[in-house]
Amino acid sequence: MKTYTVHINPKAKRPEEDAQFVPEGFSLLMFIPIVNVIVAISRRCWLLLIAMIAIEVFTYYATHSSYLTSKISTGSPLQLYMAIRLALLFFFGLWVNDFWRKKLERRGFEFAGIVTARSRFNSLAEAEQRFYDKLARTTK
Repeated sequence: MKTYTVHINPKAKRPEEDAQFVPEGFSLLMFIPIVNVIVAISRRCWLLLIAMIAIEVFTYYATHSSYLTSKISTGSPLQLYMAIRLALLFFFGLWVNDFWRKKLERRGFEFAGIVTARSRFNSLAEAEQRFYDKLARTTK
């Protein structure tokens, strides 16, 4: 099962047709380097993209500084960098959908509900269908 939060723009001419479906849970695409940048750009989550770049740069310089590597005897700076980067990629995967919701909120979208799809393969289409079916029943 896949769960989505639904957000609509009340200022649009037909708010229901401009609904945005944001998935709940971990985003595997954000766990893959380079792909996570493309996902952040495609969802127009500029704050997340800036945070990702800043954290990457800071992590690289912090793990390659002579001061830090002399204090920590865990191995090479590359090993330390990769361990920190792996943890950060995990957190990016957890946070991306929250950043997407915040972006929609700043653009004026309002929370319209939660929809669950039973299928894992065609879950977005099924969630959209369930949302619009429920909307049609309530407007009659």
